Amino acid sequence: MGLTLLVGGTNSNWNLWLQEELDGRDRLCLDPADTSHGPPGRLALIRGDTVVAWRFYGGLSPRRSPHILVRAAATLLPEIREEGVVQLFPVSASPLIQQLARCVIELARPTRILMASGTPLPLSPWPAPVEEVECEPALPGAVAASKRRARWRQWFSECEVHSISMLQVTLEGVRLGSGRGLNAVELEQAGLSRALRAEIQGGKLWIVGDETFDAETIARALDYAGCDRAQSVLPSAYHDVVCSFARFDGEDFALGVIREANFHTGAFRILSPAVSPAIVDLLRIGGLRIGDEAQELGEAPSWSL
Repeated sequence: MGLTLLVGGTNSNWNLWLQEELDGRDRLCLDPADTSHGPPGRLALIRGDTVVAWRFYGGLSPRRSPHILVRAAATLLPEIREEGVVQLFPVSASPLIQQLARCVIELARPTRILMASGTPLPLSPWPAPVEEVECEPALPGAVAASKRRARWRQWFSECEVHSISMLQVTLEGVRLGSGRGLNAVELEQAGLSRALRAEIQGGKLWIVGDETFDAETIARALDYAGCDRAQSVLPSAYHDVVCSFARFDGEDFALGVIREANFHTGAFRILSPAVSPAIVDLLRIGGLRIGDEAQELGEAPSWSL
């Protein structure tokens, strides 16, 4: 036998089925909001009660970063032992989610598909026999949020503060660090001497500063940089955002929450359970924000950081 794929909608959950039917098999959970294996924002391969491999996602909705979800599926699927179970993210009627689900199904190549009644996923022909099953209803939003908060509280109890240099890591998941940075002389010539950082990112000028810049200053900077649009953010936009410590081969080894992005010193202050000193090659930054009391503070829009 091969893999079993669990496909459900936003109004169903697989908790009871997993309790009764998993029977020690590997489970690849591709639902970033799932908390059965720890804090959310991860895509995880679980064996027994242990997460044996995972990839950072950084948000709760599969709509946020579909490319990361596909990459995680492609990376983790080969690690599943025979007859494992793949739990898909909740499927909605969104065209993006529909096609994302099809991409993952093609990657997984299941030999058995269990579909929760009422799931809005028309697909013909199916790559394997489909069995419709009755699932429990999804947890109320407040209950699900409470479970996520409990997981973050437990996670915080294991954390310590790490200082990670912005200049000694590669950043993923954000605009910051993806362009050519302007040096001090260039910032002066562009009229951005008060900016903490500025990058030319294709046709966009990306600016980080403690203040907003007026239209005249932006126009001068655009002319200097040869860009046609600009966007500026405050350093505090990066505060409380979830992140991940990863190695150059792409392996994530610790979750984190950015507590401060200090562009004066060029360092992130990050809470993480990683053992100090943490050797971080890639710093992957998501969008979900978690406050000091483990409460969710919303998500930053994709590519707004």
